[in-house]
Amino acid sequence: MSIVHKDKVMDLPQDGGAEYNPLMNLIGRTIFIVLFTLAVGCGGGEDETTTDDGTTDISPDVSEDATTGDEGLEDGTGSEVEISETDTEEDTDTSATDAEPDVPAGSTALKVKIDDKYLSADYYELPSVVPGVLAEARVKVQIINEGSEALEINGASLQPYNDDGSPKSVWVSLDYLGFNPKQSFPITLAPQSQDASSVFTLEVVYAPKAFDINMSTLKVLSNDSQNPEFKVRFLTPPVAPEVRVEPADNLFEKATLSNYEERIFRIFNDGVLPLKFVKLVFAEPTDVFTIVSQPGLGGQVPPPGTPDYKPLFFTIRYQPTYGSVKDKNVVLLYTNDPNNNPVSIPLEGTFETDQDTSPCILIPPSQNLNFVDFSEVESGSETKTVTMKNVGKKVCTLNKVELPNDLNGIWYNYSLMLPSNIPGGAMEPVQELPISFGAGKSVLIQLTYTAQNTGLDSELTVEFEDPNPATSILNVVGGGAKAIFDYAPGLPEEPAALQFAGATQSSVERTFVVYNKGDANLLIDSFTFSENETPEFPSNYWQLKGFFAFPIKVKPNRVKAFTVEMATGFEPANPEGTMTIDYLGNKGEASISVPLNGIVTTNPPTLPQAKPGGTEDYPGLFAGGAFNLKGAATGNVSNSNGYIWYLISKPANSSLVLNGIPGPANLEITPDTAGVYNLSLTVKTNDPIPMYSPSSSVIIAVEPPPTPEPEPEDNP
Repeated sequence: MSIVHKDKVMDLPQDGGAEYNPLMNLIGRTIFIVLFTLAVGCGGGEDETTTDDGTTDISPDVSEDATTGDEGLEDGTGSEVEISETDTEEDTDTSATDAEPDVPAGSTALKVKIDDKYLSADYYELPSVVPGVLAEARVKVQIINEGSEALEINGASLQPYNDDGSPKSVWVSLDYLGFNPKQSFPITLAPQSQDASSVFTLEVVYAPKAFDINMSTLKVLSNDSQNPEFKVRFLTPPVAPEVRVEPADNLFEKATLSNYEERIFRIFNDGVLPLKFVKLVFAEPTDVFTIVSQPGLGGQVPPPGTPDYKPLFFTIRYQPTYGSVKDKNVVLLYTNDPNNNPVSIPLEGTFETDQDTSPCILIPPSQNLNFVDFSEVESGSETKTVTMKNVGKKVCTLNKVELPNDLNGIWYNYSLMLPSNIPGGAMEPVQELPISFGAGKSVLIQLTYTAQNTGLDSELTVEFEDPNPATSILNVVGGGAKAIFDYAPGLPEEPAALQFAGATQSSVERTFVVYNKGDANLLIDSFTFSENETPEFPSNYWQLKGFFAFPIKVKPNRVKAFTVEMATGFEPANPEGTMTIDYLGNKGEASISVPLNGIVTTNPPTLPQAKPGGTEDYPGLFAGGAFNLKGAATGNVSNSNGYIWYLISKPANSSLVLNGIPGPANLEITPDTAGVYNLSLTVKTNDPIPMYSPSSSVIIAVEPPPTPEPEPEDNP
């Protein structure tokens, strides 16, 4: 950046150094005096004085107090004026624009760009930042000359008090980027039309350690005739939650009369206070849209950047009926966001009823499940009813019912019944197929599952005509041996967030584990990583470390550890994302979503250190005997709830599970099988925004339980 100083011509590097050229100084002064003498002769109005070195100095008449009360300001000119209309735009929702302002010819024109956009108002809203030790946001401010004559900048600083009398925010400061404001003002900026590199750049730094509603005012003093005192207010973000729902609307494209469709919505918080869920309601009465699941009353989403940040979820089901034609509704989400309450999420189905058909639909036993669930049946038999209903206007004909992988009826048997026309009356058995039934009528399929040594999943397959031949299939989950998914740190229904804190241009690793608490193989189908800002795209930050062939098998009573790696990138950031694990468990296909939080700083952050002890600290352990773990840590870690223990590996037959719920340093555990256990410890600080340590592990050897000595026989 080339800048002309009052006393010398210099290239201003980051450290503010300069080289002085006496010859160029003399030439510059001579040209400067001649030009201003001509200007005074034509227009007048300036005061002429003689400087100490004998040269003539012509400058505007300025007020003495123009330079008082500002940080880092030693010299400057200007008088108290409002920002002119050339620097503001009315009826606009933003304070910055890409458009270049109009400038009259033959003048100076101080203009300001913020983050490379022209300032179009007298204020700028700072980015939202969660207060904390590492919280920081920077805004680039560029002062340029859009006029046709040289512009002299005499000072740039933050006012201790704003024009409304309020003090400036204590968390807002200026970074002059190596420029020395006490020694280097004034500076001269050439017109952009002559030298596009003649720009004075500084940064406004917002680093809140606590909440603060005060704004800060940047004042720039110059010889610009329109704006000798240019001011812009930097507004701190509102102290409130800010709700965001994804997707913002939804189209249901797969639902039919026989099969409903469900969509999951995520509730995010982009504000700086916790977001609290209040309620979900439909804008209009509906019999086709249903709220299947929603957060509990008082459910919260903490501010972004906190280690336990994760969105809330709700599920909407669309089940069209005969007569449906592109059903529409709006679901209203009420929260404690004062600026967006309620949030309206439009819903629309694409289904249109074909008036020439008489559709038959299969209705599962539970409205909350789209399959028949016998997964909990470990012995004996259980019967559940599936309803085949004619929701059309013509005759429906049921031709065949079967479970293809159990034609001999070892696990599954069924009977067909007709409901009574009289309330409370007895059902009538269906004697043979095919059977036809009219509009509004039903056939009941009573399905019975009998437990065997091994379980069996199947498909209830129904062939019918309405009037065209068609087939409906309903999945059936049997009991018996099943895989049972478990997770650490946290629980499957509430997995703990994984925090990745590190410096730029580095990588950070975090470990999590999957337990199989069942008696059949657990199959993990996929790991998917996304960022909350762009959930539809793969993450640029996170990936699973290592190579795996899917599906990944976890044997019964085993645990498998995985490592997630985050590449921090080149710039400080606070990315937030989600890891989705898809698996096949005891309820069929399922998934969990694990929150991911990144803290990327220029310098390596100070993290606590976990100390789980060494093998030598755990002597004489045996299966069935309880003992206390011996954790320790560096940093501000609570002894009661700052320690997160979980297993990395264990003996093949052990059913021990540690879920990594934050607890005490000396957690008591009871190993149930002799062998080698590998335990991992992570600690978290007791700060408003906790920092998590890298994990550290210890290997513990457990011996078989001691054989009791035989009691001595009594001698007669």
